[in-house]
Amino acid sequence: MEQPLVAVHTQAADVFLRLADQSIVHLEARWVLANDDLGRFASYHLEAYRRYRVDVHTIVLCGPSVREAPPPLHTSSLAFTPTFILLGQEQAETVVEALRARVEQGEGLRGVDKISLLLLPLMRRNEPLDRVLEQAGPVVAALPEEERAQTVGAMAGLA
Repeated sequence: MEQPLVAVHTQAADVFLRLADQSIVHLEARWVLANDDLGRFASYHLEAYRRYRVDVHTIVLCGPSVREAPPPLHTSSLAFTPTFILLGQEQAETVVEALRARVEQGEGLRGVDKISLLLLPLMRRNEPLDRVLEQAGPVVAALPEEERAQTVGAMAGLA
């Protein structure tokens, strides 16, 4: 009989946020998923639960090369299924068109719309990025003045 050895390393998850209902959102950002990522995310998830004894929601933001979520992590007594946001499935031109329609109809941009706008450089696209960003101009112009510079700066940083 062998006894398994466990190596313990100090690691830090990307971001933990406390929600109004006291649950925790554990955010991870990965442009490429490695084979051991899901196990690592599960360990952070379980450690947050162990420490705070509240529901934990693990969300993984995946870069444009990740087109599908990996299968859940299954062990004999645990199934870990985080939520994956797959930017590789989003078409930038379609997102811009939907956001422009909201603005043209006089609807304000919601928080998720603003996030979609700044993540445009990471989405799939048929046209060059500069053309997509040019088409997004009216949407950016509809943002409150103090948010425009931050959004454009974030978009430029991701380009």
